[in-house]
Amino acid sequence: MCGGGGGSGRPLHAGSMMNLLQNNEKLRFQVQFDGVAYSDRWTAFQRAGDVYITAAGLGVVSKVSLHRSGVCRYAVNDNLASHQPPFLPEDRVISKWRIGSFESVEHTQVLSIQFLPVTYMARTGRHIYGAAHVLPYPPSGGCTEVCVFYSKTNPLLWESSHWVRSNTLGIWKLAESKYVAFRRRIAPLARGRLQQMIQQISRTKRGMVVSEKNPELFSAGSYDCLLSEATSCHCTICCLLAVPNIRPGQRANWSTRTGHKPA
Repeated sequence: MCGGGGGSGRPLHAGSMMNLLQNNEKLRFQVQFDGVAYSDRWTAFQRAGDVYITAAGLGVVSKVSLHRSGVCRYAVNDNLASHQPPFLPEDRVISKWRIGSFESVEHTQVLSIQFLPVTYMARTGRHIYGAAHVLPYPPSGGCTEVCVFYSKTNPLLWESSHWVRSNTLGIWKLAESKYVAFRRRIAPLARGRLQQMIQQISRTKRGMVVSEKNPELFSAGSYDCLLSEATSCHCTICCLLAVPNIRPGQRANWSTRTGHKPA
């Protein structure tokens, strides 16, 4: 978890509300250090109370959808569903979970995006995006985590020793008098967690390779890998930074070029 509870507190001065986003405003974040980007650029936006989250390289391939209905999905986009070979089931879902009764939500965490370094400080040719919130590079034995919360009241007004306002990336007020907040933190990893995620890559039956000159083959070098796991009410997406390609020329199970659409 990224923070404890909260509640209504004393009103803050106007400068403290700078993280309250406009309805049409986008929120962007990226792991950077010393002028180098070590992750893709991630973007979040909301439309009529539904919240969407994408990574730049995968924006036309897959996205996270947090719906007002309470249904949450990490899924392949429909503009890729007819590609050959086809991806997965008809609903294109990778992970699915549910917030519960949206109207009854007081304060709950629904999503964690964890950035885990596999090969320390390895670069994968990412470009710095100046308008993005800078996330710190993960320390040894830890990860950089972005957490998404829903709450009934505005977290910027809470008086809490657990909810650090300086770690808040942005907050939207939704139509149903609910708030969705994005926060960052440095989190410790359980023993063996990183190795578990790395092993999961080799056990994954299907994969997508995006933005390669020849996407049918892995190039030599390093790449980033996304893995997700969901419980009934929460999902964790692990972004493994700079996974070494130990088998140059390996044929991809499924591939696409970013922006490619079916005829």
